[in-house]
Amino acid sequence: MYKTEDRYRLLSFMDDLVIVLDQNGLARFKNAQAQSLFPKTMLVLDGDVKKSLQEFICQNQVKTKESCTFSNVQIVHEKFRNLFYQVSICFDEEYLEWYCFFKNVSHSVQLESQLKKNESEIQLHIQELTLANTELKRQNEMIQLAQEDIQSGLRYGKIIQDRINASCDKVKALFPKSFTYYKPQNQIGGDLIWVNECSLGKIIAVIDCMGHGVPGAMLAMSVYHILNTTLENGEFESVTEFLCNLAQEYHRSFFKNKTKSEFADTFDISMCIVDESSNLIRYRGIKRPLIIERDQRLVEFKGERVSVAHPNAEKLLKEEPWDKVWPYKPGDHVYLFTDGYPDQFGGAKNKKYKYRKFKDLIRSVSSRDIEFQRKTIEDDLYNWQNYLGRSYDQTDDIALVGVQF
Repeated sequence: MYKTEDRYRLLSFMDDLVIVLDQNGLARFKNAQAQSLFPKTMLVLDGDVKKSLQEFICQNQVKTKESCTFSNVQIVHEKFRNLFYQVSICFDEEYLEWYCFFKNVSHSVQLESQLKKNESEIQLHIQELTLANTELKRQNEMIQLAQEDIQSGLRYGKIIQDRINASCDKVKALFPKSFTYYKPQNQIGGDLIWVNECSLGKIIAVIDCMGHGVPGAMLAMSVYHILNTTLENGEFESVTEFLCNLAQEYHRSFFKNKTKSEFADTFDISMCIVDESSNLIRYRGIKRPLIIERDQRLVEFKGERVSVAHPNAEKLLKEEPWDKVWPYKPGDHVYLFTDGYPDQFGGAKNKKYKYRKFKDLIRSVSSRDIEFQRKTIEDDLYNWQNYLGRSYDQTDDIALVGVQF
């Protein structure tokens, strides 16, 4: 059996804090680790503060003298705070002593506390994210409903615009060997194909209104009515006079009681009147050309570099008062178009199709039948927009008419 000094000497080598108490709770031995904490120390167990280790032992174990272990006992000391120990207490019946072993578990307690804090924060974030997700779903539903309303409006707008835009059948009614290619950037747009008849012959025009989508479509609707009003007035003897009257009616409709700064939207136009009695094509244009093909040779009539919105547009057009006239013969072709086709981006380098390439395309298909021309022109633009698996959005509204005589 160990002597008391030997027994305590062994306890002094332990890393844990060790305190030996007699039956009255008085300390008989403290190893070096325990000397720094006791006796100026209080213990906290489950929130219950004890005045001293002696009181803790006496209240919990003196009566039963049973060995036990207390987890996460907090040590409260004037120099050390937030220290937690696992306290194991056993009674030596031979020496009538209490052995108290303190294993430092502060790090584990701190980790557990941090984990609980993190879990609480995570739960809070989950709640916040859940609320945010619910709000996003609500907003997405509102956006979806708004988009459905917009799409519904655009679909109805397309129905209305199709009524004013000359269909392929309507063009063929006047020009049997013809094709049209009409492709707005959105469901509706600012390009317009217009055909009609007058005392001078059959009229065909392609109009490019500023803008696309809803604004372009609204302007196209207005221009359509101005074209009809100008035609109904009948005060013209040439295409030039028709365009002058058109510009005059445009200013009367849009600029009355307004200044130019308040409204400056405009449109470009390419117009022909075909006089079948004399086999003549009369042309004038504003910023839009006319291409004529004969025997795979192209002749280009250019439009005037003037804006319809210019206050002196009528005067500027009359500076060259004569129509540009072409005596056509069977097999000739004419092409009227907006700038949407040659300005379309695509190809290997995402560049514009270009006007020169467009004219080369017309020259290459002009000897073929009219339906082949339409399909080839549509396919070539599709391939340009969808080059080797890359797809490019449509840049502008597209309107094109081809007529064979």
